[in-house]
Amino acid sequence: MSTPRSLDLPEAVRREFLPVGEAVLAILTATPAIRPPIGSFLFVPGFTGSKEDFLPLLAPVSEAGYRATALDLPGQYESIGWPGPFDEAMYADVLIRLARSQTEPVHLVGHSLGGLLATRAVLRSPGTFSTLTMMCSGPGSIPEHKQAELRLLIAALPATPIAAIWQTKEVADRERGLQSDDPAIRDFIARRFLANHPEAMRATAQILCRTPDRSTDLAQVLRHNDLPSLVLHGEADDAWSPREQRDLADAIGAEYGVIQNAAHSPAVENPDATSAALIQFANRRPVVSTVECSGAIVVRDGRVLFARRGHEPAMGTWSIPGGRVEAGETTAGAAVRELHEETGLIGTVQRALGTVRLPGPEGLPYLIHDYLLAAEGTPVAASDATDVRWFNRAELRQVESSPGLVAQLDEWLGWDRVV
Repeated sequence: MSTPRSLDLPEAVRREFLPVGEAVLAILTATPAIRPPIGSFLFVPGFTGSKEDFLPLLAPVSEAGYRATALDLPGQYESIGWPGPFDEAMYADVLIRLARSQTEPVHLVGHSLGGLLATRAVLRSPGTFSTLTMMCSGPGSIPEHKQAELRLLIAALPATPIAAIWQTKEVADRERGLQSDDPAIRDFIARRFLANHPEAMRATAQILCRTPDRSTDLAQVLRHNDLPSLVLHGEADDAWSPREQRDLADAIGAEYGVIQNAAHSPAVENPDATSAALIQFANRRPVVSTVECSGAIVVRDGRVLFARRGHEPAMGTWSIPGGRVEAGETTAGAAVRELHEETGLIGTVQRALGTVRLPGPEGLPYLIHDYLLAAEGTPVAASDATDVRWFNRAELRQVESSPGLVAQLDEWLGWDRVV
């Protein structure tokens, strides 16, 4: 948790509430005068933190030509209505949904706990993001010597009221000299802490204590998807040590930066240097356009519906129904339309599965957003498809299909375990 030094909103920053699924996320956002923006920063807060922890960064990032969005995670401060469960997969899904709502390349920045959640989102859907920055975060759970208070919290929640926990914390913070001298800031810190959902607070404490080291998996995904990364921390960071974060940067092949005159909250403690480091990192990334596509995955009795391509690229191969997103169309709407055009089935979107990036025409990559759909009836080949057929995993391996498709379905559907 960071302690903001001011709660005043710069002129360019707006407070908004954004529906995501069954929840409403509270965000702070700043849109640059440059149209269209050259990219979009998505800032993810730490444990019991909030969007206000990034307030000093939003205006500088916007002035540099980037859209800037900071959020309260489900269960934090002003975000409301999330039914649960609160777990890593859910938080990753929220970040992926938010990123997909942007029309520009998304630069994902996770602070502390937010870095662990950002890592999970990138592992699940690397094609959704343009870069990853882990700010004052680590390869997995927070070091053992920092876990004692978190374990007490896990044991106490949800039975112990948040108000009782806050009273204990407030006394401890006062004795350690950690309270702000500004009454308005002290009042904000209290309101923010008390607004935490007990189950969300317990779940995020567990994530901090139990997340395995994912640096090996992350390095492979970053390298395979040519996804740039940055490890950034304050010179006196007291959560994950500077040495641990330097080792993380080396392990995943990330750029590495240290913010002087800062500890665990560089966005607050030295916002000028922090925003400059983030902007410089993003500016070094070429702005690459993509060809936006959607795919429709329909499962029935352990079999997945495939269409045989009737034209290039990959004419004659089997793949899931899909194609390019048309102007004014959402990626989910494109998946429904493509399914109907190629098979005659009318589908209903169940959930987003993930995004993959594949080589495309003239050096522009295909960014394919795949959705799980439910559909009744008998499919009939039409439009771009010359044939449609239901395959189980073993059957699909006997025909020519899109490269990597079986492995992707294994990951998203657990196909290798049920078929």
